[in-house]
Amino acid sequence: MNEDDFALENPVKGECFLLRSGARSAENATNARASLFAERDCEGPSMLVTRPGRSARFGTAVPRSVRFD
Repeated sequence: MNEDDFALENPVKGECFLLRSGARSAENATNARASLFAERDCEGPSMLVTRPGRSARFGTAVPRSVRFD
């Protein structure tokens, strides 16, 4: 999910995961919605919500954390 190839299998719903380097792209291969946030603590408005099976690419504004709901 980021430059460090961050991947999760069956993530805990509601838990916030830090994307240390920020994500340049994201692929949601889970069965839950992924909410991506500009802030490192999954606070504030989400910048994007991806449904299961969807992916996204980011430009200059990159997400710093993700939470699955």
